[in-house]
Amino acid sequence: MNTIRMIIMTLILGLLGHFYAYAEQPFKLEAKEGYYQFPFFDSKTPVWSYNDQIPGPLIRGKVGTTLVFDFVNGLKEPSSVHWHGLRIENAMDGVPGVTQDPVEPGNNFIYRLKLEDAGTFWYHPHFNSSEQLERRVY
Repeated sequence: MNTIRMIIMTLILGLLGHFYAYAEQPFKLEAKEGYYQFPFFDSKTPVWSYNDQIPGPLIRGKVGTTLVFDFVNGLKEPSSVHWHGLRIENAMDGVPGVTQDPVEPGNNFIYRLKLEDAGTFWYHPHFNSSEQLERRVY
């Protein structure tokens, strides 16, 4: 009888683990203007950032999980998010004019990224990148 219970529990836990591995994980990512106190500076520096963080938030996920990002553009110019190194659908790649329209100020875009590979990757804006990256949106 204990063997049957062990088998049933193993199956249940296995199915729960399988379900969790393929679950969706929601995130909010907001690009906006703000100020940041860099070390050794006397005053705060005007910056553009994701979620008021320099660099932007660390994002963790498990292979098989779908990360769902509600990207909100709080900047005064269009923006997008480009995901380096991730094998994702082309429509989620964040290249304005190529894979998506730019996200206009005050608007949002939902990125759905299914994690196919383990690794370390990075993200950054892909609209007016030279200015947005220099202002620290990454």
